[in-house]
Amino acid sequence: EYLNLAASNSALVGFTNAIPVGDDAYFIPLYNAPLPNLVSHGNVVKLANYANFDASGISSLDLGTIDADPNTGGTQSYLRGFRTGFAFGGYLYLEPNFVADVGLSLTVSRFVRIDLDDFTTSGVTVVSVGTDNTEKSGYLGSFTDGTYGYLVPGRYHQTCTGGALNNNVGAYDSSIVAR
Repeated sequence: EYLNLAASNSALVGFTNAIPVGDDAYFIPLYNAPLPNLVSHGNVVKLANYANFDASGISSLDLGTIDADPNTGGTQSYLRGFRTGFAFGGYLYLEPNFVADVGLSLTVSRFVRIDLDDFTTSGVTVVSVGTDNTEKSGYLGSFTDGTYGYLVPGRYHQTCTGGALNNNVGAYDSSIVAR
């Protein structure tokens, strides 16, 4: 079978991963334009009861409407361009990665938590784990051990980093610890 997510909303294209949680699946947003004109997006898609694989189960949450950057007059959000994430304790966590747009290219440092019982903008919590375009940004993976959420170091701009971070996913606050 084939299910076209974009048939319900043309912005629902360009995902990098999907995370199953119970009977639902959550698609992680990356880019919605091909090379060389990469444009990151923040549309997380929930496919409810994915075993039915039916368009009636599609809903989305545009993280790009949250956390608008005042340096761009509030027109751009850095909550887009995620690589992967994990689910734990009724929440979906998305690790900060890379934002690309016309005239914009930077690694970001915002770790996102989405309450799966409140799949709306009010169910989103954001913790900054560092400063954009520094060694505490641009992660390429994440996982949990049930107590902490870990961010796997990747790159920031053209430099690789080795700084892994963790956060107590129970408290989910700014108590990010470099390891």
